[in-house]
Order: sequence, then C-alpha cells, then structure tokens
Amino acid sequence: MQLLLPFYLVLSVITVILYTQNNDVDRYKQGVKNLFSFILLLFFVIIVGSRSFDHPGDTGNYLQLFRTLGNTDLFVTINEFRIEKGFLLLTSILGELIFDERFFLLSVAILQAILWYICFYKWVESRNVLLSILIFISLFASYNLGLNVLRQGIAIPLSFIGLKFLFDRKVTAGFIIILLAALFHKSVLLMLVGWLLTIDRINVKYYFILLFVCTLLSILGVFSGLVDFIRSNVDSYRHLVGDYALERYNVGFRLDFWLFSIFPILLYYVVKDTEKYKYFKIVKFYSLIFSVFVIMFAIPYSDRVGLYTWLMFPILLTLFIGDYKIQILNLRPLIAIITAVIGIFFFSFYSVMDTGRYFNDIL
Repeated sequence: MQLLLPFYLVLSVITVILYTQNNDVDRYKQGVKNLFSFILLLFFVIIVGSRSFDHPGDTGNYLQLFRTLGNTDLFVTINEFRIEKGFLLLTSILGELIFDERFFLLSVAILQAILWYICFYKWVESRNVLLSILIFISLFASYNLGLNVLRQGIAIPLSFIGLKFLFDRKVTAGFIIILLAALFHKSVLLMLVGWLLTIDRINVKYYFILLFVCTLLSILGVFSGLVDFIRSNVDSYRHLVGDYALERYNVGFRLDFWLFSIFPILLYYVVKDTEKYKYFKIVKFYSLIFSVFVIMFAIPYSDRVGLYTWLMFPILLTLFIGDYKIQILNLRPLIAIITAVIGIFFFSFYSVMDTGRYFNDIL
C-alpha cells in the first residue's frame, strides 16, 4: 500500500464530517468548506509536483523540454516543436523565472489546481465545490492529467470553463477561452464541436441512440479502419498508430472504459422526471463526447479522449444532487463516503496514482 493513502483517508473523513453539517447558509461553515477545498487541491499539487523525475509517462519528456527551452531563444526555435505554442511559452516563462525542474513541475500542478477550482466554482453550487474537488482528487484520470499529459491538464479545465460560458449564452467569452485552451492542446476544439451539435430542438433520447449505434459499431469492429486512415492521411499523428503504440495499447471495443463512462448517464435516469430538463444540454453534450470516445476505441491512446468524459464526473455527479428520485442519493455525506471508497480502490490498484519514490522518500 502506498504511503499517500492514509493522507487521502484523513482528508476524505474530514470532508464527510463537514458535509454532516446541514446549515449550508452559515457563512462560517461555508468558509471552512472553501478553505478545505484548497487543502484537497494542495494534496493534489503535492502528489503531482513531488513525483520522481523518472516517473513512468511523459515527465522526462517535459523536463527535457524545460531544459531545452531554458537554453534557447523561444521565438527562434518555436517552430521546431510539435507541441502547442501556449505550452511552449508557459514553459519558457517558467524557465526564465525559476530555473529549477522541481519548481517547474510544482508550478504546472498549481496552475492546474487553480483552473480546476475556477471550473468547479463556475459549474456547481458553492456548497458542492468541496464535493466536486473530492471526486476530482479521487479519480485516476486527474492524476493522468497531472502526472503525464500536462498540456491537457491545463487545456481541459480551461475548456470546461469556456463550455460553461457557451451554455450560458456568453458565446464570445466561451469561444475566446476555448481557443486559449487550444494553445495548450488542440483536442479541446472538440468542445466547440460538441457545443455546436448540442441542439435544443433535438430530444436527448436521440443522443443516447447515437451513443448506442456507435457502441454497436465499435463492438462489430467497424471503426478498425481508423488506424490505416491516420497512417495514410494524417502525418502529424502517424506516430500515435505506429507498431509500438499498437503493441502497448489494447484497441477495439473497451468494455471497461464503456462501463465506467456510462455511469453519469445511468444516474441521469435516476433524476426526477420534472427536473431532467435542467440537465438536457450537459447530458446531450456528454453523450456526444462519449460517442466520440467510443469511436476512438479503435486506435491507441483512446484514453486521451476518455479524459474529457471522465473529468466531467466531478461536475455531473454534483449537479444532480438534490434532484434524484431516490432520496438517499441526495445526501452529500453519503456521496462523499462512496467517493472515498472508490478513491481508496483507485489509490490501491492504479499505478498512475502512485507517484513513487521521490515523495515516499521525503516522508
């Protein structure tokens, strides 16, 4: 058992205790929850920022990029990198300011934590922000962002913030924020496509039908030709479908990914019929992104698309609270307990959440 687990358990227990206090209008108690939200995010920052330099994944590549940009003129060499220009600029600025690889990792982790806090604050009621953050630090996907795909770790919360503006009909602000996010990872443009296809006049059931059709076609192997298509037509992403990637990743229909991702849709069916209208847009959008994810099962690294569905859990699961038909599901302490149990499972069995030698050696 990794040494981080007892700390996670303590934080989870305190969160449950805070949610047993029923007076949500008490400013002092809400202030305590807000403060503890930052403590949970600090836990995330410490885990992510204190990882070993040789932690499995892309940590070594990002540190090499940090060292390289620290010794070159960014504006001379910027076109030599395949990485998005926003992240190159951020890395270069951090290199000018701090000159230290450990503080580079910590700085990126702090930026991610700040963006996620803003994201949850925009999406859910203030009393549920702490619960959203507990769900966030309990998910294996959050640590995949923080430890491995750092660019997406910045781009995804930014894009979710932009999506909220779009859903609130603040289109200009939403577009600007998502385009800013695309400077860190171009895949967030999927948010714009999903928003454009989230059409009020189309019944939510048709989005579920689309998901069902994509699922069936994935099971039948219809999308298997995607690998050959990318190899032949998309030079910049050809490395994603090379022999090395195909040997390391399972391609084809992923029942494990599908079962995990369907969970918010199942919960939507437990929402009171009179309240479902409040969630039409976000559930339609989720179904679209989930459908794209199912199609991507056919190629390696499909989990990079899955991150867009899994990281919506902290938003969706807290949005529904208060509107479930089954009253016990509206109890925030219970949701916090269930989240903690799932988090214990992830911390115990998912290697991506074990930041390994460096942090454990410090302790």
